[in-house]
Amino acid sequence: MDSFAQDVNDPNESAQLLHQNGQIYLVVLVLVTIFIGILFYLFLIEKKLKKIEDEKQSNN
Repeated sequence: MDSFAQDVNDPNESAQLLHQNGQIYLVVLVLVTIFIGILFYLFLIEKKLKKIEDEKQSNN
Protein backbone atom coordinates (compact mmCIF):
# COMPACT_ATOMS: atom_id res chain seq x y z
CA MET A 1 0.00 0.00 0.00
CA ASP A 2 1.43 3.33 -1.03
CA SER A 3 1.06 6.26 1.24
CA PHE A 4 1.76 9.74 0.10
CA ALA A 5 2.63 12.79 2.12
CA GLN A 6 0.57 15.87 1.59
CA ASP A 7 1.32 17.55 -1.67
CA VAL A 8 3.61 20.46 -1.08
CA ASN A 9 2.53 23.44 -3.11
CA ASP A 10 4.80 24.29 -5.95
CA PRO A 11 7.10 27.07 -4.68
CA ASN A 12 6.39 29.06 -7.80
CA GLU A 13 2.65 28.74 -7.32
CA SER A 14 2.53 31.43 -4.64
CA ALA A 15 4.73 33.71 -6.73
CA GLN A 16 2.46 33.17 -9.73
CA LEU A 17 -0.60 33.90 -7.62
CA LEU A 18 0.90 37.15 -6.34
CA HIS A 19 1.95 38.12 -9.84
CA GLN A 20 -1.47 37.36 -11.31
CA ASN A 21 -3.21 39.48 -8.71
CA GLY A 22 -0.69 42.29 -9.09
CA GLN A 23 0.16 41.99 -5.42
CA ILE A 24 3.80 41.21 -6.18
CA TYR A 25 4.25 44.91 -6.91
CA LEU A 26 2.79 45.78 -3.53
CA VAL A 27 5.17 43.36 -1.82
CA VAL A 28 8.14 44.83 -3.69
CA LEU A 29 6.97 48.36 -2.86
CA VAL A 30 6.70 47.55 0.85
CA LEU A 31 10.14 45.90 0.92
CA VAL A 32 11.76 48.81 -0.92
CA THR A 33 10.07 51.29 1.43
CA ILE A 34 11.33 49.41 4.48
CA PHE A 35 14.85 49.24 3.01
CA ILE A 36 14.88 52.98 2.26
CA GLY A 37 13.60 53.68 5.78
CA ILE A 38 16.41 51.62 7.30
CA LEU A 39 19.01 53.41 5.16
CA PHE A 40 17.57 56.80 6.16
CA TYR A 41 17.65 55.82 9.85
CA LEU A 42 21.27 54.66 9.56
CA PHE A 43 22.17 57.93 7.83
CA LEU A 44 20.63 59.93 10.70
CA ILE A 45 22.48 57.86 13.31
CA GLU A 46 25.76 58.33 11.43
CA LYS A 47 25.17 62.09 11.27
CA LYS A 48 24.48 62.30 15.02
CA LEU A 49 27.48 60.11 15.83
CA LYS A 50 29.76 62.28 13.67
CA LYS A 51 28.50 65.37 15.52
CA ILE A 52 29.20 63.78 18.92
CA GLU A 53 32.67 62.67 17.78
CA ASP A 54 33.48 66.18 16.54
CA GLU A 55 32.31 67.73 19.83
CA LYS A 56 34.41 65.31 21.84
CA GLN A 57 37.46 65.90 19.68
CA SER A 58 37.14 69.70 19.92
CA ASN A 59 36.96 69.48 23.74
CA ASN A 60 40.33 67.71 23.91
